[in-house]
Amino acid sequence: VEGTKLVKTVLLENIGEAGIRYSWQTGSIKPNFTIKPEDGFVPPKERVSIEVTFHPVALDNDIRVDKVPCLIDKQIHPNMNITLTGACVVAKSSSEKLLFSCPVRQPQKKTVSVQNTTPNDWDDLKVQINNPYWYGKKEIKVPAKSEVKYDIWYKPLSMTAAEGGGGNA
Repeated sequence: VEGTKLVKTVLLENIGEAGIRYSWQTGSIKPNFTIKPEDGFVPPKERVSIEVTFHPVALDNDIRVDKVPCLIDKQIHPNMNITLTGACVVAKSSSEKLLFSCPVRQPQKKTVSVQNTTPNDWDDLKVQINNPYWYGKKEIKVPAKSEVKYDIWYKPLSMTAAEGGGGNA
């Protein structure tokens, strides 16, 4: 979904007897992907974790960067590359309407369901609330093929003239 991100960890292992320096050539992966750290050192017989982040900037069903090279000791190696893929789709919106009604400066909580029908976990799903009267957790995790409850709070800071005296979310 546009404006969200997904982080995956890749292990870079050095099976040799000497330490190596690596450097990902990341010019072609922007603006949809980042690799951190882009360069570093792997001691002999050890491994390092590399974070690959997908953060799509526009709708596209097939975002792909083939064979991003990783230089080892400043040299290109034919099998040291990674292909990055992703898709940016429109978020499905819920037709569920929440009605809030409470006294000024008194919070009221409502709960909504967030359903993940995909085969992948949604880790660190960012919640965006752009209103000072509503708040909730900034991130949630939704396991694959499951549903979690999300609490949203309404706390009016002034009286409203709305019919019924409540706020809508």
